[in-house]
Amino acid sequence: MRKLLLLALLTLAPAPVDASCMQASLTPVVLTRRDTNLPADGGVLVGYTYATGDNREDSGPDPSDVKWTATAGKTKIELVRTQLAPGLSVYRPAATVTAFKLATKTKDHGSFTHATTGAATAMAAPKPHAVKTKSTHNERWSTSTSTLVLDAAAPADAVAIIAYDTNGKPLLFATLPDTHDKLLEFEIDSSGGHCGTLTPPEHSGLYGKIAFAYVDAFGRLSAQSKPISAQ
Repeated sequence: MRKLLLLALLTLAPAPVDASCMQASLTPVVLTRRDTNLPADGGVLVGYTYATGDNREDSGPDPSDVKWTATAGKTKIELVRTQLAPGLSVYRPAATVTAFKLATKTKDHGSFTHATTGAATAMAAPKPHAVKTKSTHNERWSTSTSTLVLDAAAPADAVAIIAYDTNGKPLLFATLPDTHDKLLEFEIDSSGGHCGTLTPPEHSGLYGKIAFAYVDAFGRLSAQSKPISAQ
């Protein structure tokens, strides 16, 4: 009888949780190449990645909201943060700042020079062909993956793409591979899975009509595409 009771309790007990699911968290990552020259209308682009334990840096609720220390010589300067999408922000210095260093409490993020004059970006708008979402289900979890199909590859200067709803609200962003000169199809969003998918606050899936814009490494946006329907 005791053996039967023990077996019943083991059957009803929740399955052990994978330790890696409990430890992963969102942490900021600088998408602008360190020790480089920023254009006059650009700044330092920050996204996010997944990290565990001591590998993560502190941020606000949005993982791209970071308490930077920016210095020009021995003088602290202010960087103005503009959120481009959930989990994606650009930090711009004042127009008169020509050089600065960037750091957090735990890491040096490089030295940057800043042009005071120059032309705005001329990136072409994306040419989306389709957004396809595929869902997979099993007894314990499900996953959903959205793929963006383009009619033309992203320009060389693009490092990420942002999706917007019909009101112009940014829903999410996805980074582009370093070599995307011929890439016409790539995953833009995923959710669910065995451990779930951590996302920033306000991150939203792709439904209804969606428009897109490219982002370069300095946080400058292309024009938005014509909206297409997510499938």
